[in-house]
Order: sequence, then C-alpha cells, then structure tokens
Amino acid sequence: MATMTLKLPSRLASRLDRIASRRGTTKSQLVRDAIERMLARPDDGLEVSAYDVMKSGCGIVRSGKGDLGSNKRHLKGFGR
Repeated sequence: MATMTLKLPSRLASRLDRIASRRGTTKSQLVRDAIERMLARPDDGLEVSAYDVMKSGCGIVRSGKGDLGSNKRHLKGFGR
C-alpha cells in the first residue's frame, strides 16, 4: 500500500478525528473510503450537472401539456 501525506485545515482535521472515533475506525480508513466513493462516480466526481442532481425527479410532475417543452407559446418569456 502506498503512503500519502496531506495537509488539512484544523477544522477538517477535527471533524475527521471525531467521525473516525465515532465510527470506531482509523482516519486513514475513513479517507480511503471517501476517496473510493468519489472515484466510483461515473464522472469521477469532477463535475455534477443540473441533470445529475435532478434526474430522479425528472418527469414526475404532469402538466397536462404534451408540447410544454417545444411549443413557443409555452416558452414565451422563459430564460429572461
């Protein structure tokens, strides 16, 4: 296993200490787990689009208008 050294702001280091203690694990394991979760994302955790944030809610509300996104009449004034 490779060794890495990093500097953390005091506040972040304190939070890391508390959470590791509460979970009964080491700070190193906690950081490894966090890095694994971040790197497991399809976009490698670099960017999150509005769609990524809202995709679970897309399409759950019905307006009753089948052309809501394409009819210029419905889009008048949108984006101003």
